[in-house]
Amino acid sequence: MTAHRTLVRIHRAEGNLVEALRTYESFREVLAAEMGAAPSERMEALVAGLRCRPAGSTVVPLRGAGRRPAGVAATR
Repeated sequence: MTAHRTLVRIHRAEGNLVEALRTYESFREVLAAEMGAAPSERMEALVAGLRCRPAGSTVVPLRGAGRRPAGVAATR
């Protein structure tokens, strides 16, 4: 898993959907500019449905949501 995808997953799992989208958009722009490529299907699937969601709707939790990736300490 790439660092960018991990960061998007963490933001999404914590409910930081705007930051998840910002991270994705930044990654997409750099990938296109520097490599002339598009994000993988896995990355696209990770952000699918976050762009145009009705107010008050919820995001389906990711498998493993709530678990911290190895090396990520609790902040509370």
